[in-house]
Amino acid sequence: MNSRMKILILVLLTAVLCLSVAVASHTMSDADLPEQSAQTAEPKREQTAELFIENGSWGVRTPGGRVLVQPQWQHLRIMNDDVLIAYRQTKDGSRCGLIRMNGELLVPLIYSDFTRKAEDLWIAEFLENGQTRSHIYHDDGTRWTDVAWEICEPDGDTLLLGRNGDTVRNTLRGGRLIRTAWHSEHKIGLHRLIMDLDEVQLAAAPDPETLTRLGDAAAAYLTYLMIDDSTLDPALFSGEDTASLAAAGRYRKCFLQEARVTRLKMKESAGFPTYFLQIGVTYRRDGADGSSEDIRTAMYLTVSRNAAGAYTYSGFSDAQLDAAGTAR
Repeated sequence: MNSRMKILILVLLTAVLCLSVAVASHTMSDADLPEQSAQTAEPKREQTAELFIENGSWGVRTPGGRVLVQPQWQHLRIMNDDVLIAYRQTKDGSRCGLIRMNGELLVPLIYSDFTRKAEDLWIAEFLENGQTRSHIYHDDGTRWTDVAWEICEPDGDTLLLGRNGDTVRNTLRGGRLIRTAWHSEHKIGLHRLIMDLDEVQLAAAPDPETLTRLGDAAAAYLTYLMIDDSTLDPALFSGEDTASLAAAGRYRKCFLQEARVTRLKMKESAGFPTYFLQIGVTYRRDGADGSSEDIRTAMYLTVSRNAAGAYTYSGFSDAQLDAAGTAR
């Protein structure tokens, strides 16, 4: 074997030896990968909690067994990921309220049941003076309005609510409850102030409780104008605006025929909430000669809510009298 052949064989052996070392090194690195992956992998997130029963009582725990709500409830239902409907036996029978997933009481146990009507709509029934009333709740456990409704009639995507002559028709759109029509009647002697608002007006209107109280405040003012000027406490009139307090004298011989709120909006105010109401009014005025005429006009009333929650009057005008040049 000549020297050239010997050199070639030596080179080949060296190459094989280097390749073997590289393969061994790569194999060792692969063996280390699982441990490295375990160290750098994102921790697994805890799965949704589950209900369980222990000794006849209901609780909540994670799939791993950690107890979130102790098993002390007669029954539990899931409202959403963070809120549960919790039932307990009381002296008045089974009552339910809302708790959080950590067991914190969110809503007292005053309801007979919660019924889901849509994705973001629950009806909770309870007894008030022996009569069934309803509160409306969102899916997150917050109350849609504090009004206790006497009428609560779901019909497909429509929900009709009523209380003390007030009715509000709501439509479900995209999982939300939209007010589409409002009707309320407020007593003025033998007559009524009617408040009919459509969806456009309701979009900028306050909550149902405030709407009712604004209607009552407007009716009380018309009673003061047309029937009995002693019905309102002078303290309810703003000291900066004497027109509202003095207006009753204009209508001494006038008799209300009809009144209807035709416009309602919230006014910009740096203080407490202030509302502007336009009221279409028809009244009869008797003349000195025994004749009478019907007057149709638009009255404008500004109502504010003060720190004590009372509704006060800070502005009034009558379009028909203003047009005739009568002093305000």
